Amino acid sequence: MTYISSANQPHLSARYRLTMLIVVALGISTLLYVLIGWAFAPAMPRANYEWLTNSHYIIICIVFIAALVTVFLRRFLLSPLRLLNAGRRGISSLLSQLYMASLIGAVIGDVVGILGVVASLMTGNKEYSWRLGIAALLLIAYSFPRRGEWERAMAGMEQNRNADPNTAAQANKQVKLGLLDTE
Repeated sequence: MTYISSANQPHLSARYRLTMLIVVALGISTLLYVLIGWAFAPAMPRANYEWLTNSHYIIICIVFIAALVTVFLRRFLLSPLRLLNAGRRGISSLLSQLYMASLIGAVIGDVVGILGVVASLMTGNKEYSWRLGIAALLLIAYSFPRRGEWERAMAGMEQNRNADPNTAAQANKQVKLGLLDTE
């Protein structure tokens, strides 16, 4: 179990609730995009563009790239080294790092949902809407903030702050001088 000081718990809870609320709102908007594309795509006049004949390949590539970007960006932003550096700058910086990692992935997922509704309205094919909507919801679910992950990062920051580098340097100096009482 991770220990978080009572001074930092309200900051963590407030930022986590805000992030969770925004990500849930993006998920609900994606569901609305799916419903709009599913309901209105058959009624829309079909555009007669040449590039739309192979549009499913283009769209699949865009979604695949968006998924890879989401996964790699989340791993990069939540890497232990970046979290450690953010923790050294303070609680606000650490919470901002966690917030941005969740928010960027959810926004990329929402953009995929928008692409789905636009593709279904342009082509008149409602399958784009629900297929890309599912892909968007999966990206949003992957980016959903995990409370335990945030608590571990916060506890690690507090643990690093409590481990004062001056104390470690003093102990090392005493060992070199032979001043420890183990002699």
